[in-house]
Amino acid sequence: TPDTRSLFVSTQADGRFTFAAAPLVVYDMTIEDPIGPGTAQRTGQLAGDTDLGTIVLDEAPPQVDTLVPAPSSAGVPRDQVVRITFTEPIRPGTASPSSITLEGPDGVVTALLDVSDGDRVVTLRPLNLLRDEAQYTVRVLPAILDRLGKAMVSPYVASFRTVDITAPRWLE
Repeated sequence: TPDTRSLFVSTQADGRFTFAAAPLVVYDMTIEDPIGPGTAQRTGQLAGDTDLGTIVLDEAPPQVDTLVPAPSSAGVPRDQVVRITFTEPIRPGTASPSSITLEGPDGVVTALLDVSDGDRVVTLRPLNLLRDEAQYTVRVLPAILDRLGKAMVSPYVASFRTVDITAPRWLE
């Protein structure tokens, strides 16, 4: 836009920085480490001297931290809800049926997808019971982005096996 201005400044020895004569306006600030991958963003309204507090630069892309059910688990209930927790908040719009799937013996499982817990958790709720004694695979593609736009480095793939509900029988 015509009102866009770019200001550049280096930090002082104590990590503080000051923009001399910055206009009192709404701002979008991106802070980048010139020698590393760290980035941070802030948005606000300048109304005078403003202390932004401690800003921690985001250096790592998002990763899957935990999966429920646990990878390689067996005897998983047929009504299992899949819960994927990431190492940091993600952009909710990047969690979609094309980037996160649950696959079983009949192909991709139709499920409701929900992002929650500060955009760190994705929940898949299958619309139907899973088949018994079947292997299911969770796939998370690197289309998942964190809030700063960093993508997962590689796909995440884990499997689990559902419970065996076949009744026992006598063999003679």
